[in-house]
Amino acid sequence: MGAIYFIRHGQASFTNTNYDRLSEKGVRQSELLGDYLRHLGLCFNEAFSGTLERQKDTARAVLGRLSPGQAPRELRIEADLDEHNTVHIARGQFAELTEREPALLEDIRSMFTDNLAFKRVYQRVMLRWMAGRFSDPNLETYPQFLARVERITRKLMASEAENIIVFTSGGPISTVMRLSLGLSDEKALALTWRLRNASVSAFDCNPERISLVVFNQVAHLETQGDADLITYR
Repeated sequence: MGAIYFIRHGQASFTNTNYDRLSEKGVRQSELLGDYLRHLGLCFNEAFSGTLERQKDTARAVLGRLSPGQAPRELRIEADLDEHNTVHIARGQFAELTEREPALLEDIRSMFTDNLAFKRVYQRVMLRWMAGRFSDPNLETYPQFLARVERITRKLMASEAENIIVFTSGGPISTVMRLSLGLSDEKALALTWRLRNASVSAFDCNPERISLVVFNQVAHLETQGDADLITYR
């Protein structure tokens, strides 16, 4: 039996034009995680990341803080670990949603500065996408997203490595939770809202089964005594 450690990327540049890069705080969160793993003495036989810059930069920051021998030399890049294209999923629905519900326009205008507005818009557009009520030929469907995340998860489960570390995003991690616990789509979506940046979710596995051990742990941040280090986007 092996273990897979899924790491959500550090804080990204949420209010920046280019979301797909770590903020200064995101780099710090990632370095603190690396220090924590070094202190624990955990050794990883394989390391994986999605193709997104925030995922790869988190991986480099974490792995760069480990001691020699704690991590493999190669970081393997797998597109199946990428997040769904949340921005396009959302923007593709704005016109239709606001035509039906003009009051939603205010939430859309303030979603990048108001957490509650962001949550209301996010839940609305994601649930419609997941239910198949929104599609775009240029975007993957929700079943396609689930299939690719399950594909890479099954690949990791079949590995003979004792410990694997994976750098990814909230959507794939909640999908692994869905697979592990048999969650509904709506409950899996709710988890993405609670996943903290640079958090650790760990699973024991064999080729047939994956079992949750730890979810959304950020002890490496909590012990710093700085509440501002706990972020969600």
